Amino acid sequence: MRLRHLVSLLAACSLTATGVSAAPAAAPAGKPDIIVGQVVDLTGSDGHSGNEYVIGAKAYFDEVNANGGVFGRQIKQVVIDSKGSAPKAFQATQQLIDTDKADVLFGYTGTAAVSLVVRSKLLQKNNIALVAPLTGADALRATTSDVAMPDSEGFVPQLFHLRASYSQEARKLVKQAINLGMKKIAVFYADDAFGKGGLKAVEAELAKRNMTLVAKSAYDPRKLDVSEPVLMLSRAQPQAVIMVSETLATANFVKQFRGKMTGTQLMGLSVVNPKVLIREAGIENVQGIGLTVVVPNPYNPVTIIAREHKEMVTPYQNQAELSYNTMEGYLAAKLLVEGLNRAGAQMNREKIQRALESMGSVSLGGYEINYSPTDHRGSSYVDMAVVNKDGKLLN
Repeated sequence: MRLRHLVSLLAACSLTATGVSAAPAAAPAGKPDIIVGQVVDLTGSDGHSGNEYVIGAKAYFDEVNANGGVFGRQIKQVVIDSKGSAPKAFQATQQLIDTDKADVLFGYTGTAAVSLVVRSKLLQKNNIALVAPLTGADALRATTSDVAMPDSEGFVPQLFHLRASYSQEARKLVKQAINLGMKKIAVFYADDAFGKGGLKAVEAELAKRNMTLVAKSAYDPRKLDVSEPVLMLSRAQPQAVIMVSETLATANFVKQFRGKMTGTQLMGLSVVNPKVLIREAGIENVQGIGLTVVVPNPYNPVTIIAREHKEMVTPYQNQAELSYNTMEGYLAAKLLVEGLNRAGAQMNREKIQRALESMGSVSLGGYEINYSPTDHRGSSYVDMAVVNKDGKLLN
């Protein structure tokens, strides 16, 4: 994340012993704040996306607070920077639960961080919900009816997703490529659970059509050296390459691959931040790349949620520009507040969890969420967008 974004964020928030805390108006006498704990990568490799997500959520929480809060209680958004480290995220979660006495956890970023928190049983032991993590990892999305898989964390009653899964996104990319008449498809992927999960989804979708990949190649996410995948995949002369990779690795691949093949359609997942991609790889290489999106277009003046999001987030543009990430943060905050309202005036950790899982089908300005006691997967919304010549991601 660029320094000015972090400085702006810190300027808009009050620093506490536990991290960064949004500064709402003081709660009415006798009514304590609702503590919403958030652990986000603000200064690590995914800091740009984390900053945008935080600001989108803050805009909605501030609006709720300005209108009296929830049952007269103000929402206090306590944000801690994980710096992209899963162990730091784990430590921060313990701090939020034990020291800050968080009522609910919210909007964590990073599959590794969320997975570690889940595996440690912190959510289960403290009976505290984690709402809308910024990850689509399939291993974290089991329902009570799913057959136990070796790489799955199983059903976690305290975990509530907003966005669609990475496998749903990967299948969308395959369908898009085939709809464009492309039959020679290759995959560039991270050699980890995220990348392998996406690869598996792509291969399964192709198998339905009796098709196979023309090539596939992995990179080590710890090193980001993509030279071998670039060489291997370019030799296969694919019509399309599906990239199941984080932003910086994607940028490295795009820049190098375009040097060898200019006509191949490159496609990636929503985890890729288009602004950082352009900064690292150059607009001349990024223009025309297709990316999945898991929330509605934030620039569309026609939809209710886009107009509402723009009105609320625009005052914070010195901290984060309107983006799909600010839209996701905004929707996530809107979802959480709906759950808090349903939990009632005497809400606590357990009541918040019960309120969320009994929510059923809810429309957030046209964005549909569905929860039940046995299924916390949230939305299945996936669409395609393309980076245009001005660097905007449009669909």
